[in-house]
Amino acid sequence: MLINLLSKKHVREIMTFLDESGEVHYSMIQKSLKINKGTLSSLLLLLMENEIVDKRKDETDGDEGLIKTFYYLTEYGENVMSLFELEKALETRDKKKLNDLKTCIIGNNSGNIGSNNNNFMSNNSFQK
Repeated sequence: MLINLLSKKHVREIMTFLDESGEVHYSMIQKSLKINKGTLSSLLLLLMENEIVDKRKDETDGDEGLIKTFYYLTEYGENVMSLFELEKALETRDKKKLNDLKTCIIGNNSGNIGSNNNNFMSNNSFQK
């Protein structure tokens, strides 16, 4: 379940770092966030299994024939980041931010949330 994954220790840090930094080499993530290598590897694997993060291998960038692996947020992962914004807005009771997020999620129509035009679950940006 997505909420369980996002609530794991270090997941928000990793996703925020990738969101702010773009495509980043594994060692840069590990050094910047100071996360145990085994923990980081496990979390990146879980994030990739859930299509939130993906990786790119670059043979030409490696030293002495080593292959460097770069990680980045997928489009779905970028959309998932908005859940952290929503959480922060709810916690701080930021009405303007909540209204902005509501408009983003369900649109400008004043109809029912469950209608076909407004149902955010029918919006592919939140589905894999």
